[in-house]
Amino acid sequence: MTMHTIAWRLSPTRHAPRSSVLTLRHSARGFYCALQAIGMPQPVMINMMREPMARETSSFYYNMWGPRPDVDMVKARLFMMNMTGLDHPPTINEYTEWVATQPEGAGCIDTIGGQHLPRYNLQTRFFCGFHPACTNICSDEALAIAKRAMVKEYAVVGLLEKLPQMLMLLELELPEWFAYLGVEYGRMLERADHGRLRTHTKAHHEPLSPQNLELMKMHNGQDVKLYAFASARFTA
Repeated sequence: MTMHTIAWRLSPTRHAPRSSVLTLRHSARGFYCALQAIGMPQPVMINMMREPMARETSSFYYNMWGPRPDVDMVKARLFMMNMTGLDHPPTINEYTEWVATQPEGAGCIDTIGGQHLPRYNLQTRFFCGFHPACTNICSDEALAIAKRAMVKEYAVVGLLEKLPQMLMLLELELPEWFAYLGVEYGRMLERADHGRLRTHTKAHHEPLSPQNLELMKMHNGQDVKLYAFASARFTA
């Protein structure tokens, strides 16, 4: 999952609590929006990417098998069965093989012939935002817009695979909001209840075959390119 967090430095005379002039607000799973283009102050933005194949696999299992409300998981399984034409909830290999049967470019737009399709390259969509070119997320222009937004509009873009380093960077770049964040994260990991945090069930997991892994990379090619770009910037 891509995290999209927006932090506002609010006016002390109009918005801020008496005890502080700083307020942190966040928007999860939000698409980039150039608020200054509509006359609004542009907030400080941070984001985090995840290795695309890990994100795609995790998203599949989360939607199908949770942990989340049972009714939502049932709906997701029925939707996937109806979409793939199977008489059982598809495995991740069956789903990936079904994707390969769809028209070329099916994952680049939201619908084909009125049928709602899964949205691939989701992380690129977050960074591309609402520009008209982003309606075809597989275009070179959409990827260029996503990269430009990442460089010019975000204070920090981290990597889930390098979370401790990202927390350190947040402390350095935005100390008003994230001072001692690394220390607090370490304390959280040490708490006795940490072992009881919810995790995906492994009962329905199966490894992707090498062939299907390559298919998944192909269908998420923009995310693969954007992640490589973000990784190079983060580790430079």
